[in-house]
Formats: sequence, C-alpha cells, structure tokens
Amino acid sequence: MKPRVLYVLGYGRSGSTVLGMALGQHPGLVNLGEISTLPTFIPGPTYIPPRACGCQLPLDQCPYWQGVAHRVGSMAALARDGTSLSPTMGWRRYSPWLAAPSDELPRWAAAAAAMYRAAIAQAGATVAVDTSKGAARAWWLWQSGEVDLTFVWLTRRLEGVIRSQVRHGNSALKTAVSWRLAQRQAGQVARAAERGGLRVPRISYERLVRQPREVLGEVLAHLGLPWNEAVLTPRPAHTIGGEHEGKHGGRLSIEASARERPPLPLPTRLTVRLFDRVPTAPDA
Repeated sequence: MKPRVLYVLGYGRSGSTVLGMALGQHPGLVNLGEISTLPTFIPGPTYIPPRACGCQLPLDQCPYWQGVAHRVGSMAALARDGTSLSPTMGWRRYSPWLAAPSDELPRWAAAAAAMYRAAIAQAGATVAVDTSKGAARAWWLWQSGEVDLTFVWLTRRLEGVIRSQVRHGNSALKTAVSWRLAQRQAGQVARAAERGGLRVPRISYERLVRQPREVLGEVLAHLGLPWNEAVLTPRPAHTIGGEHEGKHGGRLSIEASARERPPLPLPTRLTVRLFDRVPTAPDA
C-alpha cells in the first residue's frame, strides 16, 4: 500500500514549522518536518552539528528515529536513501524538454516511499506530514506514483518573510528573489496537480495565526480526518528541521507574534513593494 503523505508547498519562514507541529498532535498524523534535510541531522559524513531531533536528542539516540531506521535497514540507509534529491533530479524539474531521470527516479521514489511507510508505522499514524516545501521534491514524488500525496500550499506575505530572514542575517533582496521564485514554482506544481484531479488548498500564515481552529479544521477535512482539539497545542515531538525558536521557544498555542515590529529600512521597503504580489491561487 502506498504511504499517505501531506506535502506542504511554500517557502522558508512562512509558518510551516508551527503548522506541522500542530498537525502532528492529531493521532492520525505524524509530523516529520523538513524531511529533505534529514541527512544533515544524522551523525556521519552529511551531518551538520549541532542539529538534533525535535525531542532534542541526536537522531541516532532518539527512540523514534531509531525505530524508523530499523524498519528501513539502518541509520546510514535512512541518511542515504529517499530524502534528498540529487542535482540531476533537482534541475531536471525545471527542464521539461528533457526526459525524466528514468533510472534514478524509481530508485529514489521507492526509497522515499519506504521511509514514509516506516515513519508512519513507527508512529502508529495513517498520514505523514512533510514540510520540506520544495517544489522539485513535490514534483518527483507526485510523478513517481509511489506515494499517495495530498498537497497544501502555505503562503506568507513577503514583508513577514523578510523580517524573519533579516533577523537571521539574510539579505532582503536575495530573500525577495528566492521567495518570488518559490511561489512561482509552487504554483506550477499546484496547477499541474489540479489538472491531474487533485485539490490544492492555499492557506496563508496570516490567517493561520488569526484563525487557527478554522484553518486546521480545513486541512484535516482535506485529509478526511476528524477534528481533534490537540492540534491547537503545537509541539515539536520528533520533527526534523524548522526554526529552533519556533520549536523550542515555549510556544504552546498558535497566535500572531507579539514582538514589536520596527520600521523597515527604505531599501527593504522598496524591495517589498517591488516583489510582494499575492501568489496566484491554484486553478480550480
């Protein structure tokens, strides 16, 4: 049986960490987080210290991920197979005139499906939540047919994204260009999925923090799952990736930040005005 996966399309600093942590509290869902970054959390050649599981244990010491690794063969296999796209698959997503990587895609997709299946079984859930957000990963998972995919497209206005990125030392202009490109790519995947018969709801971070009950209820209904009050209390559990402050900052509810928002510098305001157009919703 194909593993069921809810894939969150979007861009970093758009609220996918809190969305995943909230959904992961539902007994039918297991929140894996940004699974595309999994190799950088597993001690070994690809590890980036001091990354750890959402439970704050190193992945090779976390009982949950130890169980997942056992189901797929080993922790090394978990780091190697089915998580990150190779450069070949990454850029071929945006070169439609080239043939699909026929040799690599089946192997990668089968390994990805095995990983999702193991993660779901280890949690005793029915659906895995993957907040990787990248359009290329979403595209190849969908094209492979190895995973029963459901999509949501999470957006956030550019000003909020830039404020978060600049706080972490990133360039406003680079963020704006990357954000615009990510919205375009997410829209391409969403529209292709819609043409294939899927529904791709778009949810905004601004509405999520303003109306969490309504938005989370819509996502659960999209998955065919009943409402559960636990989703209003997000917790990191065993999530991979995401902002550390968002996971471990003591936040036990979904609400807008109370942090004071100082005026943006003039060049940043001009950047926001130039690039900030609301992403086009998927075609019905």
